[in-house]
Amino acid sequence: IFYFAIVLSLVFKILNYDKPNVLYYHSLSVVPDLAIGGLAAYYSLNSEKFRNFFKGNNWIIYIVGFLFMYLQRFTNLSSIFVRFIEALFYAWVILDQCHNRSSSLKLSKFGFLTKMGKYTYGLYMLHQTVLYGILILLRILGTENYWVTLLTNFVIGLPVAILLAYLSYQFLEKRFLLLKEKLEYIKNANEIKALSA
Repeated sequence: IFYFAIVLSLVFKILNYDKPNVLYYHSLSVVPDLAIGGLAAYYSLNSEKFRNFFKGNNWIIYIVGFLFMYLQRFTNLSSIFVRFIEALFYAWVILDQCHNRSSSLKLSKFGFLTKMGKYTYGLYMLHQTVLYGILILLRILGTENYWVTLLTNFVIGLPVAILLAYLSYQFLEKRFLLLKEKLEYIKNANEIKALSA
């Protein structure tokens, strides 16, 4: 199913190559992000050979991946494949962090980043609002260009997004997370069979 979803999406994107909004927002355009994540999870659970692939120092993949993400903005590389390549890179980072215990780039070595983990959902949900707000402000001030926007996003946008994510966690998410204790939790496949019998 995961492979089928990826192929279907690539065909859909090729058929809509001249429609940037469709390529970026349509469900069939973004489904490979989920499918690649699903494949990563499936092989992580079911293949020791796959898990062992992420051993040793893989810093070169990080450098190439971040360079690609930065430089592709200045090229005419088709957006049909850009998002797919980015999804593969993000999956690589997650898998390397999970399975590569000897990595010198292990993010768990940095206590601040580990603590930030509980705020990542809020960051994911709210960062675009902050970035759009900054973009509108820069347009009003007449100072919008690539470097000013990039600098403002890091100097102002990132701290504001972190603050909003923190507030979101404290006043919204935490309350929902407490509801987990009231929900039934199925531990394994045998319990599912027992419940359906």
